[in-house]
Amino acid sequence: MSTNNLAQKFYGNAIISVSNGQIIAKVEDILIDPDALQVTALVTAKRGGGLLQREHEVDLILGDKVQVWGQDAVLVTAPDVIVKESETPGSEKWLSVSEQLKGRDVISIDGRRIGQLNDVALDVKGALVEYDLGQVFIEGPIAQSKRIAVETTHALGQDVLIVKMVETVETALPAEPDANSEEGYIIEE
Repeated sequence: MSTNNLAQKFYGNAIISVSNGQIIAKVEDILIDPDALQVTALVTAKRGGGLLQREHEVDLILGDKVQVWGQDAVLVTAPDVIVKESETPGSEKWLSVSEQLKGRDVISIDGRRIGQLNDVALDVKGALVEYDLGQVFIEGPIAQSKRIAVETTHALGQDVLIVKMVETVETALPAEPDANSEEGYIIEE
């Protein structure tokens, strides 16, 4: 059984300071750096609109301040870790999991549409490890697991996620899938 949790599992969880046991906020969203492919911040408050509208004030806790990504709470180093997005260099390029990544098309480097992104999976340390697909447009192992490893990322752009996957068999799902099929994809090294 996987110990990886989908980002949405953390939404609404308390953020607690380990130094004094104080609940300082709740997780509203998670931000990903598309270049580093890692969690860069937790969103704790949005005022004046969503993250897509840059006419807002957003409070963040930077990812390096998180000590534990627990089942019921996120533990941070101290109660004074909340910063303003507007005062955080580079935050304008970070992507919101709930508002910018969910529903994004996943395309292979050979131009095949693999599916649509539903969420991202994080390990117990908060590292981005897998993409979770909501819809899958291929057959094989990915269609069954609905997961793609982050290591296959070619580019996480403003519009689509491109992955390093090469077709080994027919991509489109047949009208009636063959239950004995072992068709799938291989990862290009």
